[in-house]
Amino acid sequence: MSDWRMWALMLLPAAVAVIVLVVRWRSARPLLRIRLRGVWLIWVAAAVQFLRIAEPSGTVSVLRYHSGLVPVALIWALGVAFVLVNLRRRPAGVRLGLGLLAFGFTLNSVVIAVNGGMPFSASAARRAGLSEQFIAEETVRYVHTSGNTALTFLADLIPVPGLRMVVSVGDLIMLVAVSWVLLAVAWRPGAAAETLSGSVPSAEGGSAELLPHPETA
Repeated sequence: MSDWRMWALMLLPAAVAVIVLVVRWRSARPLLRIRLRGVWLIWVAAAVQFLRIAEPSGTVSVLRYHSGLVPVALIWALGVAFVLVNLRRRPAGVRLGLGLLAFGFTLNSVVIAVNGGMPFSASAARRAGLSEQFIAEETVRYVHTSGNTALTFLADLIPVPGLRMVVSVGDLIMLVAVSWVLLAVAWRPGAAAETLSGSVPSAEGGSAELLPHPETA
């Protein structure tokens, strides 16, 4: 829980990858050459998440249908689609990382779908340093764990005191996945970054673009 801190946590792998690149190759350019396909899927998922939180008038009946299953399922489908369209022509290590990312995201989506929000442990939140006022609030995103909680082991149960947040097993898997992908690029930038950008070696020893440039598409 605590979304902005989760984003901060997810940025740590990027920082580690940059350090590895600078130390090993004295350049961070391979990360800048990564081109992702289907970025619009993430933007649509973000828009659905915004609607899920804001609940504008006229959308409540749809957004809360079956305890909010519709937006959660749609966000999951968009996220998995983003991973699938980015698997093509990737190195094995990158494909493994992307698969782990989809797996962790799926675990989070399942526990949210069956509970109508991400369950979190109040005791873990206290150990993480969150305020009693914050813990007492229940929103469309978070619900307290209880005897009726389904799949409790997938809930936000792991306190991170330094960041004042509580994370789930799915969150940790996603963090490992992002780290794996970025470090795969950082450790072998020549092979991984070329494949990630959609290019293969050409007969002349350079690289041939497999994806058109925006100005020629």
